[in-house]
Amino acid sequence: MLKLRTMNRSAKRLAKGLAAIFAIKFLVLLGGMAFHACQKENEEFKYLEQQEAINKFERLVKETTPKIRNLVEEHYSGLNKNDIIDGNFSERVTEETQRAMMPLVNGTKELLRTYDIEEEVLTEEFGDANDPRIVLIGLLLLAADSKEYQETAVNFARAFDTDRS
Repeated sequence: MLKLRTMNRSAKRLAKGLAAIFAIKFLVLLGGMAFHACQKENEEFKYLEQQEAINKFERLVKETTPKIRNLVEEHYSGLNKNDIIDGNFSERVTEETQRAMMPLVNGTKELLRTYDIEEEVLTEEFGDANDPRIVLIGLLLLAADSKEYQETAVNFARAFDTDRS
């Protein structure tokens, strides 16, 4: 009878141990699944945030392109040899162009933030976080996203075309 009680206790201990191991494995598996689900949700949110930023940037490019085109045409057609010699003309055109490009520069910075690129990186690369060349990065991201956006980027580039033949 003593042997039967000892075996009974051992079986109970074994059952408790196996149940504890099963519970631990189940909790680890459940935790892993929850972590994976959260990771996937974060990636989807990031993608949606990037798409929204690209759409916003595209609208901004479409709004700004006519302004840039008018500015280029206005200064190109009014250009003569005396204006080339005049340093004030060059400074004035540069100022107007930078002012017209500033919404695109700010839009590009917003777009790049969704790709985890901060202004410090732009300052490091361009020397100035408001350098108009930053817009080229935004246009490249826009063109890389889809064919429809490529056309918008190309139309913006054509705004600087002075060959009217």
